[in-house]
Amino acid sequence: MTVRPSTEWVDTVRAGGNVLVDDDPGAIESAVAAAAMPENRPVLYGDGRASQRIADVLVATMPGR
Repeated sequence: MTVRPSTEWVDTVRAGGNVLVDDDPGAIESAVAAAAMPENRPVLYGDGRASQRIADVLVATMPGR
């Protein structure tokens, strides 16, 4: 849920994993009650393992390795 009237992360709204509620208390309450990630959501921003891949590259390229 995004408590603003807009978001830069429009893909999350389109995928159904985010809803814009602005500062409307009723909309916030409803969004919290209904919060759930869609079962068939697309992978939007990677697999969550970027930091591990970056660390692996850094370690592999260290002098003396």
